[in-house]
Amino acid sequence: MSPVTCSKAKTAGDTMIISHLLQSRIDLARAFQKELLNRFESRSFTSLQLVEALAHASKPTSVVELSQERPFQRSYSTINKVLNEFGAASLITEEIKEGGKVKKIKRVDPLLFSKITKPFSSLFFEMLPREVNRKVRLFALDVTSVPRIHAHTLDDRSYVHQANLVGTPITIGLQASVLTYLPEYSAEEANWQLPVSLERVGTNTTACEVIMQPFFCKFIQTFPFLAHPLVFNLFFCF
Repeated sequence: MSPVTCSKAKTAGDTMIISHLLQSRIDLARAFQKELLNRFESRSFTSLQLVEALAHASKPTSVVELSQERPFQRSYSTINKVLNEFGAASLITEEIKEGGKVKKIKRVDPLLFSKITKPFSSLFFEMLPREVNRKVRLFALDVTSVPRIHAHTLDDRSYVHQANLVGTPITIGLQASVLTYLPEYSAEEANWQLPVSLERVGTNTTACEVIMQPFFCKFIQTFPFLAHPLVFNLFFCF
């Protein structure tokens, strides 16, 4: 066999390997897409398109801008409908006294909302990389501020820290407790954190108290990866 023939054969073989790897990645992506789709109880296809639009967008600044992303094939008004229906089962009604009058308000119950999001978090946990040399599963827990100074109808806003604000680094908004998984170091993989859970931190509690709440601890303990011990790095507690 001539060198030219050998070279062509090698090139064809490499092309087939690359094509096979590419197809396997596509098949995995489609399987994940199907699993994600089956976890939505209502407006499943619209919800899936919203997730794909968020993943596709670099940094949308409004709902209208997000609706213009290629994966989202609906009108922008359906985004609010999807979000309202997704969390409807977690809303509870409370009565508060304001100015001598009784006012009814609706708020999200964390325990009920965690039951809604658990099927999605379990899917993310299943896809976390497995440890090879490390004998523990390492998670980091941090709290992040979300400025919402103009959201006058948003319930339970407070003064929060905003690092990139010129002058006094204080604004009005909310805080969220973010749980991320820290993969074992690998030269072949990107070194970045994998977010697995996001919990709202109310004004009547702290981020450390959120992670110690019984429903959150029970929520974490229900996943099968606990064959490995857990190690939490609590950034915000120090």
